Amino acid sequence: MVLIYLTLCSLIALCWSQTQPGPQMVRLAATTDAASMYVQWSSYDSCSDDSDAYVMYGMSKDNLDMQTQGICYNFTYGNPDGLHYIHLVTLADLKERTLYYYQVKSGGITLSEVFYFTTLSNDPSFLPNIIYFGDLGHKGGETAHRLFTALPAMIEEIHNPSNNLPVDMVIHAGDFAYDLQDNGGINGDDFQRYVQNISAYVPYM
Repeated sequence: MVLIYLTLCSLIALCWSQTQPGPQMVRLAATTDAASMYVQWSSYDSCSDDSDAYVMYGMSKDNLDMQTQGICYNFTYGNPDGLHYIHLVTLADLKERTLYYYQVKSGGITLSEVFYFTTLSNDPSFLPNIIYFGDLGHKGGETAHRLFTALPAMIEEIHNPSNNLPVDMVIHAGDFAYDLQDNGGINGDDFQRYVQNISAYVPYM
């Protein structure tokens, strides 16, 4: 009964997210410098004004006192029916091994959810905790089944700041979504909405 309830909630959330405006599919990516972080998301919002893409962030969930402007570009190749606009913001001059909270904004709409991440370290002796997997589709596949079964526990660990985010990075070696471009790009969008539960909290590479 619990599984049926969770499945229905996921389907409702996906159907709603396919039509609502504002930021979707939030994803972090590491850079070559541990004192910076890429934040990326997609939306239906036009790229006519790059100044519309912002990340508000800070060290307190209740005080996002810093803001960085990003860029936006149009993505339509192999994606005629998916979300066409991709926003990218680079957060720089961050403190290493520090917990930050953030919100994203584009098209004048701020995503209400506050996400968080912990920065990496430039120390040569730093050993990050990495989840590494491949061959993960939106549906089907034995690897996907095993990983999706394990995802709730992984997400619980990642979403608990008191654990100091024991997972530092996720590396998805491919294949992706089976396939990202299927159904005019909608399959890829659905897959990225699903993994946002992880990708908005740790770099998903």
